[in-house]
Amino acid sequence: MVQDSMMKKDSMMINTSMETSANLMMSSRGSKVVDLQTFLESKGYLTLPEGVAKGYFGNLTKMALMKYQAEVGLPSTGFFGPLTRAKWMSMGNGGMMTNNNGSMMKEDMMMKDDGVMVGGSLMIASRDIVDNAVLANNVTTVVAAVKAAGLVDTLKSKGPFTVFAPNNSAFAALPSGTVESLLLPENKGKLTDILTYHVVAGAYKVKDLYDGEVLTTVNGKKLTITKVDGKVMINGSTMIETPNVISSNGVTHVINKVLLP
Repeated sequence: MVQDSMMKKDSMMINTSMETSANLMMSSRGSKVVDLQTFLESKGYLTLPEGVAKGYFGNLTKMALMKYQAEVGLPSTGFFGPLTRAKWMSMGNGGMMTNNNGSMMKEDMMMKDDGVMVGGSLMIASRDIVDNAVLANNVTTVVAAVKAAGLVDTLKSKGPFTVFAPNNSAFAALPSGTVESLLLPENKGKLTDILTYHVVAGAYKVKDLYDGEVLTTVNGKKLTITKVDGKVMINGSTMIETPNVISSNGVTHVINKVLLP
């Protein structure tokens, strides 16, 4: 029902007055149009005639966007609205739009009101961190761990918190039997220590994190942020894969490795 509602919204908004900085439509101009055109070109949907500069959302760009929408199962509106942006985000790094430096358009792809697709479900700002997370099929292990550690009520409280949530693949990469062992009642303390190493007090979007920044986690230990080639890394080797998932009590970033204190 949520997706049906967004599909209707995506179609209806063609004729609705919106800020073109977030919702691209015919006659839009600027760097975001360039970003969209660059992506469509890279995927073979758009070919601009020689001598035609990027930056204007005209008929060629609209037709290319409609072709992309049709091929990924979206309404072919030719409008870069909430549903199309959510689809783009859900495709992962290989399908995300990039800016002229090759880095992800994290803030532009983050839709506070309309949400972000994570693990096949729409994460929306009106839900808290836990209620969003339980709907995503790619973070089920960390959700189970949070429940086992008794941290559900904490992460449903006012906060705000920034959570670096390892995806299921990150837990699967740990030595065999590690997860099963951590979920045992007798290891609750160790599990809590690991999980609280993934939580920072305050709401930090990617734009708020700077290269070389050191964050103090809830368990008192430190995380070091680095930014390299448009990627945000934690402790040098863990990458933020899905940034800026906004909830009512904070921000979640899905990461590709488990952080160990």
